[in-house]
Order: sequence, then C-alpha cells, then structure tokens
Amino acid sequence: MSREPRRCANGRLIASDGSCCRAPRRRATAPRMLAPARLGVGRRRDYYPRRVPVRPPKLRAVPDDESLLVVPLRSNARTLVAGASVAAMRKRLKYASLFYDSLLLESGIFRVQAGPTGSSSFIVPPTAEDPPRWQTVAERRAATGATFVVAVSPGGVPDATPHAVVSSQAAISWTATLHPFADELPPGTDWVHFVKSRDPAGTAKQLAQQWATADKRNRALESAIPIRFVRETIIDSANHDHALAAMAGAAVTSDRFHSQVVAQRFNDQQGWKLQGYAVPVLFPQIGDWPWPAIADLRRDPNMARFRAVLRESRGGGGGPKLRPVTSRTLHIASMSATWLTLRAGLRASPVRRGGRDSKS
Repeated sequence: MSREPRRCANGRLIASDGSCCRAPRRRATAPRMLAPARLGVGRRRDYYPRRVPVRPPKLRAVPDDESLLVVPLRSNARTLVAGASVAAMRKRLKYASLFYDSLLLESGIFRVQAGPTGSSSFIVPPTAEDPPRWQTVAERRAATGATFVVAVSPGGVPDATPHAVVSSQAAISWTATLHPFADELPPGTDWVHFVKSRDPAGTAKQLAQQWATADKRNRALESAIPIRFVRETIIDSANHDHALAAMAGAAVTSDRFHSQVVAQRFNDQQGWKLQGYAVPVLFPQIGDWPWPAIADLRRDPNMARFRAVLRESRGGGGGPKLRPVTSRTLHIASMSATWLTLRAGLRASPVRRGGRDSKS
C-alpha cells in the first residue's frame, strides 16, 4: 500500500530529508459557468476537431495566478465567416495566446437570424449531416434578405401542425463555429480548450438582465444599430457572454459589431454615464506567425513574466476588477515589449524587421 506524501503548511511536498522540495502540480481548471465539451464521444471523429484538449471534470473559478480568455460564439458570430474575417480572428487568437495563460473556445454551431419583425438564435452540436465549417461570404449574402420563419407545435405535440410565431426578412443571418481552428493547432497545444457554455443563472442572470435593460434604453446604441430586433439580439448575446465571464473571473473577447454594446455605453449620458481610459502596450506584429512559432514563444520564460505583468494590471485572473497601473508595472511591461520586439526582429524576414514589427 502506497503512503500519502507528506506536505508542509504551505501545501508543498516534503522531501525525504525533511526539506520542502516543490509545490504540487495544479491541474488546469475552467470556471463553474463553463463545462468541458464532450467532443467525438459516441460519434464519428471525422466531424470533430482532432486535437481538442478537454477541460477536467472538476470546475472552479479562475485562480489569481492564472489569466483566462473566453472566446464565445454569440459575441463573435459576425466575424466567423470564411476569408478575411476568419483570418482576422486567427490573428486575434494568436495574440491572445501570448497575452493569456489559457483560452476557452466555445464549442458547437451558432445560428442567428434577425430582422425588422423578429429574431431566432440557438447553438447546436456538430453532426455527420451538419459538420462544423466556416460560412462562406456567398452563403451569408444569399441568406441576408431572405425570409426566415420560426414555427412551433401547439402544446408541444410533435405530430401537431406547427404554427409560425416569427416571420421576418433577415437583416442578419449568421452561422458561426470555432471548431475548424482546432485542426490548425500544433501537437502539444495545452492552452486552448473547447467548452460548452451554460445559460446564466442566479447572480449572472441578474447581471445579464440588468445590463440588457440599460442597453436597450441607450439612444447611442439605437443610433449605431437601428433595427430593433437586430439590436436586441446583439445586446442579449453580448450580455450573456459578459455576465458568464464576469462571474467566472475571466476576460472575454468579441467582434467589433458586438463590441458596440460596451462602446456605446460611454456615449450614453442618460443611463450608463461611463468614463474610462486605455493603456497602450507596444507589441510585435505576430499575427502572421505560424502556430508552431506562437507555441515556441509561449514557452519562453520571459512570456510568463509578461503575462504576470498583464495579470497585475488587470487585477488577478482577468475579472472585472482593475488594479491601478503603477510605474513599476509600466516599466516591466515596456521592458518585456522591448525584448519581444527584438526577438520578433530576429525571427521575422528582413522585409518585416525594424519599426514595422511593432504595433501600438
């Protein structure tokens, strides 16, 4: 029978000579509001990502020494279309891979339609008949302007004749998925995980509803997105994702269209009345680097230090609290960015060296 290893008061393993040798290895975990995606279980693997790290079953909040970025489907649906938009999303994921310790990508296929008289949105798992793939520009253009109908059976009886409850011309018609990115990742990628999100409940649900109510009264947002049901769909999607991330203590990323929900709060002088500021950080242009190069750069000890500085400025695990940015933090960030710029210059081609390797 094996003996349980002894630990000191700080939880570190005690060596045979009585010294405290090392800290126990902490398993990566995901927030409570996010569940590990069960991909390919009981189904043909051909229709699922081949290299998808799955989060452990025991989930908890993000610890203070780990930064985590959630990449939801709802708040990124507009940009997940084949071509330049997906390329821009790929670059965003590469930058996030260096800025955060872990990335959580939402699994499934998100379909949303909205127009002048109604809207419909839902997430479904990939199947053999409906494999995950990028929606093409031509498909999105053809769906926009077409009439969509949402019908339900009275009393929930499957054999009953369904009645249309929503019928509208589609101002937006998006099909979005993140699954194809999984096949691009190099072997050994341990910082990207696919997860299923849960609908907000409890405090998260109250936050989402409170924010959505205020956003629907925002005249600045109404001017930016004039079609009512499109605007309300964008508001509900953004606040759904923001509330889940806020309660989990994680950061969240969204495309420019959904970012209007937050951006227009600063122009709302009646409800939100917000003020804020941004701290620019000089960083190399690594968006066109191949994924193996991103993985190699992540392994460098200086990148861990750089992420620690970002965690300090954000206030722990990337949650809603923001600590004051001290001169020491800015100095370390500047030194880290300088080192990264020099390294990028060495790794890039001669055409990309010099000032064009950096962006603010």
